[in-house]
Amino acid sequence: MNLEKMKISNKMLILLTGLCLCIGIVGGIGLYGANSTKESLDSVYKNRVIPLKQIKLVSDAYSVQIVDTAHKVRDGAMSAEDGVRSILQARQIINEQWSAYLATNLTKEELILVDQFKKVSTNADKAVDQLVEHVRSKNLEQLRIFAARDLYPALDPLQEALGKLIELQLNETHRQYLASDADYQRNFGFITALIILCVLSAASIGYLITRSITRPLNSAVRLAEKVASGDLTSNIIVDSKNETGQLLQALKDMNESLVRIVSQVRTGTDTIATASTQIATGNLDLSSRTEEQASSLEETASSMEELTSTVKQNADNARQSNQLAMTASEVAVQGGSVVSQVVETMGSIKESANKIVDIIGV
Repeated sequence: MNLEKMKISNKMLILLTGLCLCIGIVGGIGLYGANSTKESLDSVYKNRVIPLKQIKLVSDAYSVQIVDTAHKVRDGAMSAEDGVRSILQARQIINEQWSAYLATNLTKEELILVDQFKKVSTNADKAVDQLVEHVRSKNLEQLRIFAARDLYPALDPLQEALGKLIELQLNETHRQYLASDADYQRNFGFITALIILCVLSAASIGYLITRSITRPLNSAVRLAEKVASGDLTSNIIVDSKNETGQLLQALKDMNESLVRIVSQVRTGTDTIATASTQIATGNLDLSSRTEEQASSLEETASSMEELTSTVKQNADNARQSNQLAMTASEVAVQGGSVVSQVVETMGSIKESANKIVDIIGV
């Protein structure tokens, strides 16, 4: 897998996928450990704590309630009826709690102790039945003798069996605690190692991805700085088609475009320099010609002064000619009037001549 040529979006997707995978693995193992711990706690509570309470209630019912009732009835602190009621209540508690205990998940060791309890409980139950009869008979002396001779010896093995069951529950609870603690230590070590592995893996992948992103970007920044400083001689090599490759391709195109523009500008500058040289040469020629024309203009100016004086003279002559022309015009007008009179006279003469002709014709 070449990270340099991979798109940035795909790199980030790989990183996020790796992180999600690590989180999922760690979370899954953590959930599995938590579930195992919960199952262990459930087992301890349901199969050890509750049975321990049930066995303790059975033991208390035998050793405390029944025995205390016998003592109270014997000492006159409790009536026979209340004593019988208390003993029957204790037996009900014993039956209920013992049945509930037998319904739990019993181990092989517990089954063995349960069998032992059943054997000794037969004599204990018979002794309790006899105790009820003695309490009902209200014979306190017989009750005292029965309690010391029969009841206590019958209950002692029972308490011993119940004590073994209680000790077994405590031992099993401790064993499960040690197993749970071992599971916890094992899961803790495994999860810790996995977390460290995931962190190192994520850091390594993140470093490689960051390096694959920053190196082309730093190269692009250096190229852009060279272009900005006016250095267009960089040889830009594009070896990928990802985002950084597209950026380098754009920089390469920009650099080539700037090279063409600078070449065109340089060519235009050379052309302008040549034209400027030619213009300077033409300006020198024009300057020399201007000097020559200035000399000619000076000569022309002097000639114009002479011409001006001549024109003034011509103007004076023209003015005199104009006056003469006006005089001649007046004479011509007068002559015209005379001619008009002559014409009229000639017309009259013509009419007179015509009349003479007519007369001559007549």
